[in-house]
Amino acid sequence: MSIYSQTNDSFVRPKIILDPKVSSFSVQDFDHLRNPKKSYNSPLAVIAHIDVNAFFAQVEQLKHGFTREDPVICVQWSSIIAVSYAARKYGINRMDNLKSAIKKCPHVIPLHTSVFRKGENFWRNVNSCNPADFPSPATHKVSLDPYRRESRKMQRIFHENCKIVEKASVDESFFDLGTEVYEKARELFPQLKDIDNCDDPLQKLPPIPNELPEWCQRVRGVFIPTTEELETPLSQNNEEEEEEEEEEEEEEENKDKEESSAPHRRGQVLIFRDWDDILIHIGSLITLDLRKKIDDALGYTTSCGVARVKTLAKLASGFKKPDNQTIIRNGSIAEFLKNFSIVDFWGLGGKTGDNVAFQLKVPHEKEKVIEYIRDKFSLEDLVEKLDKDLELATKVYKIVRGELHAPFAEKREPSMCSSKRFRGESVNNRDDCVGWIKVFAGDLFQRIKETNEEQFGTNYSKDQKGSSNPAGIKIRCPRSLSLHYVTLSSRISRSRQMAFPVVSIEDLEKNIFELGVKLLDEILNLAKYEDHELFPLGIMDLTLAKLEVVSGLGFIENFFKAEKPAQSNNAKKDMENGEKIERVPFVYESRKNLGKEETQKNSIHSMLKLKNSSKTKNHEKSKVIAVKDIKKDDKDVLPELVTESNELVPEEYFCESCNMVILNKSNNPHFVTEHQDYHFAISYSTKLNGENMTQNILTHNEPDQSKANSPIIYDLTISPSNSPKLKANSVLKREKPSNKNKNKKAKLEKGQSMLPF
Repeated sequence: MSIYSQTNDSFVRPKIILDPKVSSFSVQDFDHLRNPKKSYNSPLAVIAHIDVNAFFAQVEQLKHGFTREDPVICVQWSSIIAVSYAARKYGINRMDNLKSAIKKCPHVIPLHTSVFRKGENFWRNVNSCNPADFPSPATHKVSLDPYRRESRKMQRIFHENCKIVEKASVDESFFDLGTEVYEKARELFPQLKDIDNCDDPLQKLPPIPNELPEWCQRVRGVFIPTTEELETPLSQNNEEEEEEEEEEEEEEENKDKEESSAPHRRGQVLIFRDWDDILIHIGSLITLDLRKKIDDALGYTTSCGVARVKTLAKLASGFKKPDNQTIIRNGSIAEFLKNFSIVDFWGLGGKTGDNVAFQLKVPHEKEKVIEYIRDKFSLEDLVEKLDKDLELATKVYKIVRGELHAPFAEKREPSMCSSKRFRGESVNNRDDCVGWIKVFAGDLFQRIKETNEEQFGTNYSKDQKGSSNPAGIKIRCPRSLSLHYVTLSSRISRSRQMAFPVVSIEDLEKNIFELGVKLLDEILNLAKYEDHELFPLGIMDLTLAKLEVVSGLGFIENFFKAEKPAQSNNAKKDMENGEKIERVPFVYESRKNLGKEETQKNSIHSMLKLKNSSKTKNHEKSKVIAVKDIKKDDKDVLPELVTESNELVPEEYFCESCNMVILNKSNNPHFVTEHQDYHFAISYSTKLNGENMTQNILTHNEPDQSKANSPIIYDLTISPSNSPKLKANSVLKREKPSNKNKNKKAKLEKGQSMLPF
């Protein structure tokens, strides 16, 4: 039974006793709760951590139509990556393999993760619980996309109900409930509104009331008791004791399932003396409602912890699983920490925690470790014991006291990687690698697209022409692509990297794939030059890095492209020992015809075409005039020619940017305008692509010396008026039902959907 679905009579509810005292907290402490930059650090802070129970197993369970009572396990090849709580009753855990799990529970339901197949750019479900039907790791790659999609659904609900959310992983998040608690407390307690006109921010808050409003009288979850509460009986007089004894006799007969899972000890009392107790309690009721919304909307059960700092909330969410929440008030922190050792804290696991425990010589009894460190060592003692490491000593000092206040930061992915560890000798040639690069490209493309939709609300299927500010559209774009591999036998590891151009979402997947193949061919040539055996491969991964937010692109279709192929950072090794290493030619191309020559004459393309005479090395010195003694407005320096159409054409033009006089060798009447537009295009490219990328584009467009008279075309952008409309469907918002139905049909054909995802 869910903790938020229990009625007041289904378990023994603690009794709340209000014992008002002079408040220890100031008006400023309370007011900081509504400030996102100060809320987490307030002594009245309310922080929550929500974790989805056996997330991967729940996703597969719901996708395939099983219930919470079915013993479902989530499988990757023959390994178990998630175990439902129904399956855990049979002793199955993640240390088991598929064979041992079936031995423990013959009717266990193994459900395999979704997979990519080599050579395909989309994932599909494994619609069978028969291990004989499971895919082979030699020809398939696990897809985490279904789990990321469900995670995004939860994140939308979280953000709709809480102002500050920090995603910690695909199945867990932190919440700063300061704003929500502040508003709810002012709604419930009028005395907190009376302090609005207070002139002294350090003035103490009024005492708590003698009675709680009805909304606050609910008690759900596990409240960690204080030492005083453990020693305080529930009943305060004989009448209450007699009534309690009579109720106990009736409850003994019906205490089975609900009573055995009661989250509170019988006879517990909760004593609220100050506003921190009440605000933490309000926070627990907010998370209770939030978790219920997740269950109602998506069907996932969760566990939650509520405390004043992240470290405590994280420990609390895993304290009473599944489908429960643990609440730690400031007065119960010491009692709660008796259940943990120093290595159990977030950030102090592994060697760091072991080293701290060794240096401080902590006792072997777990329940004494935190108390021992807290009572025996001052901050100066910890600095001395921990090798003068002030940062670590400060962290330990604050953690054992529950005072490690940490700010909230929106999680950003600095890079995205799609990888595969190959089994046996399954990758033996270039074609095998290309098949997997296609899988990687499809995986990365979908993640980039959905990240933009999630973060910026970008709807790629919507016509942006009606937007009042189309130039304000933001998208997150990768600026670097790298391919890494490890050989199977010799374990040689190599990687190649290249700059990634800003492209339309329509061309993103194609560019990832083609540039990935480009890097692959460079790796093959490098392996040939170094005379090491590349195949069979053991590991290969493709990574998009330097994910930057690009704005001011106008329509999403705008992008920068070079006529010649981009070169990797290691392309300078093309010439070794006088012999050119073979390179496979590569050309950037758009998926669609972006307009015929005649339709582009009036677009920005025509303005960016010019003869780069300033960079042509064959220019004669006599034709380049020194500029020391030339003034810009000296008309004698700009003699004019007359064309056949009787237009006045400048023969020379002094350019301040080039710091020289440019010759109009082609007698172009628009020579001056086009040269000015050339510098505008360079400036625009530098703003969007960065200086290094722009220089690469210019380098690739340098003229062939044998064709010095041919014009250079700096094709840096596509005119919005000639760009194709994007048709990709948005996950967040679909405008037309027909697109939605078409998308569902495509998923069914790929085997991605049984239930609506």
